[in-house]
Amino acid sequence: MESHKRASPSSPSRTRRAARAIARVVATVAIVGALAVTLGLTFSLDRAMMFPAKFAGALPPPPPDVEVIDTPSGLAWFVPAESDIPAPVIFLFHGNGEHIANRLPDARAYQSRGLSVALVEYPGYGGTAGSPSQASISRTAEEAYDAITARSDVDATRVLVHGFSIGGGVGAQLADARKVHALILESTFRSMVAMYRSMRLPGFLCRDPFRTDRVLESYEGHVLLIHGRRDDIVPIEHSRRLHEIVPQATLLELDNGHNDGPSDPVAYWAAIDSVINSIDAATAGLSSEAVQPRSGDGPR
Repeated sequence: MESHKRASPSSPSRTRRAARAIARVVATVAIVGALAVTLGLTFSLDRAMMFPAKFAGALPPPPPDVEVIDTPSGLAWFVPAESDIPAPVIFLFHGNGEHIANRLPDARAYQSRGLSVALVEYPGYGGTAGSPSQASISRTAEEAYDAITARSDVDATRVLVHGFSIGGGVGAQLADARKVHALILESTFRSMVAMYRSMRLPGFLCRDPFRTDRVLESYEGHVLLIHGRRDDIVPIEHSRRLHEIVPQATLLELDNGHNDGPSDPVAYWAAIDSVINSIDAATAGLSSEAVQPRSGDGPR
């Protein structure tokens, strides 16, 4: 009898299964590749939007009475107080579309109040070397702090910080790493993670979180929060939330937007003078009323 072999699975069936498996692999690779490209573009745009250094322009030469402080990571301008004794110092941190020269009018206002002023430049801004990030800016700020508070004409027991917008985040990070006796946070977000989420972006994409909220949870110095009610870049709710974290802080609400303030310069500088006087009082071991109030003409 003629024997018959059992029919094996058809070759077309095996081919279809193999084709489906290959298609799944190709689709997976394509999805992973698209996600990688999307994340790469997002991270690139993240830094470009947060730190638009090229729009700030080149840093002009400093005025004759301003000293340039070089640090391993960057530079700062030092505006000395007109005093024969060591003076308190305030570190000024500018917004993300500025450089330190834009804050020189504020520095002069503080100088008129008897303070020395340190204007710390961010890496990559004003023609300086490096690239801006939370890590690089914080490193430069800490180096400037160490160099300036070691000076004989600076009173390291009275160190203040004033940060505008992203500069508030920078100042809070400095207060977390070094001794800062007062924080003035103007038009500042509670964190960049919160800013991301308000824009419907996942927080994990934020490489520079600037968690000012977490710093204030343990910060023991004086805090002044200043914010415009019409701020459509960093809404005033950020400062209100920070005030909830530190209810003993002063919150000054003004009627300006993000870049057109302060709407009430008298109230603005009165609030700042109160902070300066409180630092003087704490250092002298006196009540605020017993200290001669500082005052000066604000530039804005």
